[in-house]
Amino acid sequence: MRHAVELQLKKVWKDLSILAKYRKVRLTDHKNDKIKASLTLRGKIKYFPDLDEASTHDLRIIWNLIEEYAPLIDTRFIKLIGILTPFINDIAEMDSTGQTFRYPASNESQVHLDDTPLINIEILKVRFTNLVKVLKFLEEVSEEMIYEYSWSSITNNLSHFDIIQATYHTADFLGYGAPYYKVAKVSTLKKFNISSNEYSQLIKISAKDKTINHILNIDNQPEYLDFRTLVSFFDILDKVYPMVDYVKKYTRSSTSSIFDIHTAFEEEIRKMDVKRQAIEDVSEKITLHQIAEIYSLYEFHRQPCYMGIFESELKKNIDELEVYQVCSRTKETNCFIRHFFEKSNLISGVLTGMWRLNMKPLVKELIGNYNLASVPWYDKLVRDEVRSGLTEYDWFESKIASLDTLTEKSNQSIEFLRRVD
Repeated sequence: MRHAVELQLKKVWKDLSILAKYRKVRLTDHKNDKIKASLTLRGKIKYFPDLDEASTHDLRIIWNLIEEYAPLIDTRFIKLIGILTPFINDIAEMDSTGQTFRYPASNESQVHLDDTPLINIEILKVRFTNLVKVLKFLEEVSEEMIYEYSWSSITNNLSHFDIIQATYHTADFLGYGAPYYKVAKVSTLKKFNISSNEYSQLIKISAKDKTINHILNIDNQPEYLDFRTLVSFFDILDKVYPMVDYVKKYTRSSTSSIFDIHTAFEEEIRKMDVKRQAIEDVSEKITLHQIAEIYSLYEFHRQPCYMGIFESELKKNIDELEVYQVCSRTKETNCFIRHFFEKSNLISGVLTGMWRLNMKPLVKELIGNYNLASVPWYDKLVRDEVRSGLTEYDWFESKIASLDTLTEKSNQSIEFLRRVD
């Protein structure tokens, strides 16, 4: 059990070493402060320390490093460290280096556990079960952070999570008769301990990030698309996959019908001709940038909801289509369009991608235009049952509250077991 904790903490340190590259400014400032306090450290310490995993087994050493550096990298670690510290201290006090339960005595011939002849296995089970759940969440959080940092805009001191928190704070000042960011400035600088320059960065990021700016009551528009163009695209799509049949698919019960191979073959040929013409219509009536954005919206609907992912997908699609255009490779362009025409969930994917990017008024207009309000996936959008830009934020806050409650109940159980014992 003790060794499992050691390995888990070393895994967290590895994750922190990856995250540290996003916090070089903050960590370098911390390093310089340590050097100012003790000049003998000059040239001897790095902005993020190395940990020799093979030779370091002392939990106190590992945990002290995590306690010092994790909060500098991301404020979410502060809450997790607060929950974990009593657990780690308890284990370190009894068996810091992993020798206590291996050998009867230390190298100095001091008998291990001389003052702890009995260990209540029921209490140990409650305590360790609690610890495992906290450590598991710590690992999930650090791994999600690595992904989040690779796709999100941050400042020197604010993570994507902090930016969401700060955006909620500034949103409290909406409707004060002046621009919210002017009214909110003093309060936000104080609450998040940032400079005026960093505050300006915060305001720009929170307003520009289409996955979270609905907090500020901002409705977004696509980069290249508009209602008219989307109607043109869906009208073309309607010829291949009639919207009426699309809605009926969700509302009617399945019925059996007599299969006629000759009729089915003719129908398949007809559909192929219709699809071929539809692909040509898309290529002629919709610009390459608009095609790229439509298909980027589709791809985005099944990805984690970070703005950087959508921007990357859009750039990739534009670059690919522009190459085809420059080289007059019409066949490749049509293949690109055909690939997505084969997607049975193209309609829901595009509109869900738009919804996640806070283009809700435009989505509602299109839903009304094609009478799609009865389809189940739209109901999920309206009920906020799809992954959004706030999913990870809400998940963290909810899980922390759950772990706090679990730890409190575990401590109560332990007190009861001690009294019974």
